[in-house]
Amino acid sequence: MNRQENSEDRLQQIAWLLDKRVKSAEEETSYEPPYGDVTALNTCRVILDSVGKETLKEIAEDTIDLLETSVAIYEANGDYAFGMFSSGWCRFMDAASRALCQTEDNEEALRCGKWLCHENCWNDSAKATIETGRCTDIPCVGGIHLYGEPIYAGGRVVGAINIGYGNPPMEPERLKALAETFKVDPQDLREVAAAYASRPTFIVDLAKKRLAFSARLIGKIVERAEAEEALRKSQQEYRELFDSVSDLIFTQDLEGRFIAANSALKHLFGYEEEEIIGRKASDFMVPELRALFESEYLQRLTREGHVDGISRYYRKDGSQIYIEYRSRLIEPEHGPPYISGIGRDVTRRIAVQKEKERLESQLRQAQKMEALATLTGGIAHDYNNLLTTIMGNISLAKMELGPEESVTDLLDEAEQACMKTRDLTHRLAILSKSGAPLRKPGAIKELLTQIAAQIPADPQVHCNLLVAEDLYPIHHDPHQLRLALENILTNAVEAMPQGGTVTLEAENVRDREKQKGSGLPLKKGPYIRIMVQDEGPGIPESIMERIFDPYFSTKERGIQKGMGMGLTTAYGIIRNHDGHITVDSVPEEGTTVCIYLPACEDRD
Repeated sequence: MNRQENSEDRLQQIAWLLDKRVKSAEEETSYEPPYGDVTALNTCRVILDSVGKETLKEIAEDTIDLLETSVAIYEANGDYAFGMFSSGWCRFMDAASRALCQTEDNEEALRCGKWLCHENCWNDSAKATIETGRCTDIPCVGGIHLYGEPIYAGGRVVGAINIGYGNPPMEPERLKALAETFKVDPQDLREVAAAYASRPTFIVDLAKKRLAFSARLIGKIVERAEAEEALRKSQQEYRELFDSVSDLIFTQDLEGRFIAANSALKHLFGYEEEEIIGRKASDFMVPELRALFESEYLQRLTREGHVDGISRYYRKDGSQIYIEYRSRLIEPEHGPPYISGIGRDVTRRIAVQKEKERLESQLRQAQKMEALATLTGGIAHDYNNLLTTIMGNISLAKMELGPEESVTDLLDEAEQACMKTRDLTHRLAILSKSGAPLRKPGAIKELLTQIAAQIPADPQVHCNLLVAEDLYPIHHDPHQLRLALENILTNAVEAMPQGGTVTLEAENVRDREKQKGSGLPLKKGPYIRIMVQDEGPGIPESIMERIFDPYFSTKERGIQKGMGMGLTTAYGIIRNHDGHITVDSVPEEGTTVCIYLPACEDRD
């Protein structure tokens, strides 16, 4: 008997393989259920979005290629990711149970509990598979069987896939019971059941193995998609954090070329990302610091692993900025080493610091000049008393002696020396309050014109006089103001032994213009500004604080050389006129002296 059954089984296998009624999977997948696509209701979308509808279709086709029954893929919450009916039996039973719902709304049909194939396929098979994490093999409400496999991704169950298998029933009683349950004609059921080609056991077993493989394949795709999404999200969060920080963040290769730069850096420099990435940071530095980028920055990073500092850069618009930076050498376990750094715009801090230093220098200068004024005032008073006595005695001696006396020549020389000393005493007196100017209101345009005309007639030196037509009148001592301007102009001319242009300019200064970022210690009210500008080599920063000191000079001493009292006298005169004097100098470009003098309140 066993031999006979084995023979029949082998004949059944051969008959199925040779049965011309069996259609290819390609022919069968064109079927669309009459109620439409229920995957449109999918709200979970983990499997559907991770794998994609077309890929799910290919996997499903391959899964039931041997059985040609039905396959369904579910999300963990029961939403359909994919469904396909290949056999006439499965299509007929599904359509009949869907008709029991008596609604065109698929969402309502899924909830009503009358869609028997769905209820059985989900609740009894797929849901149980998801909840237990194991495969299930149960009878199908439609007369065949359901086999389900869980879909794992990242150690968790994300869904299930099940297939229908087995021969539709042919017994009259079974067909009659199914017809009553599904509200269909028994004869129609018999015809549909007879149309299905029976599969041998080993084909069913092979299909179950394919199902397990398909479940693993879907899980791997979901796992990879979730990993990619997690990476994308992590990168996005990092980028958002990277770009939301107000400080500068950057990475560089070991040659100092930018690999990445956040929005703050791009915004500060004024460049687009493609204009920064791949370029060395030294490309944006001021020229005098570029050599230090290689010798200090990169070498110290390689040697010490870190470097901190402040450097000066150019923005795209040409303006200069100061950046305080901190860079570290990163040597990851995998991948090439690189430089990671942060920076901060400290341009304002540097400007405030420089302004503070400038004001402190002005304060020290004012205090020093005040002390000198007190000292020189006393010295000038004592000198005048002594000179009066000396010059009086010299005059008396000359009266007692005849002009033919040889000693008379010596007395003449002594008298001339006293006159020069008296002039020097007068200059010292100007520094003190005892040398207060005799001021009166008046215009100074003519005075400026006369002073400009007195510049030595040197074809290599040209004076450019620019005086505003509506220049305010001022309270001034013409003699002292002339002396101050002559001293300043003389310095400007002597600063250009090879020739050049001296600019003497005078203009009105309103309160707003005067106060805007100047830090000048001026009282409120209208002023005039007299500017003397040369094209000389400039004044070294190291001696800038000493230029107003008495007897300080960079020129040689002696006849026709400097005595170091020119700027000192000018400083005292301007101060006694309630004004202020500033000196700015740029190496190799020249020096600019600005004098601020209060204008008359009544300017008519």
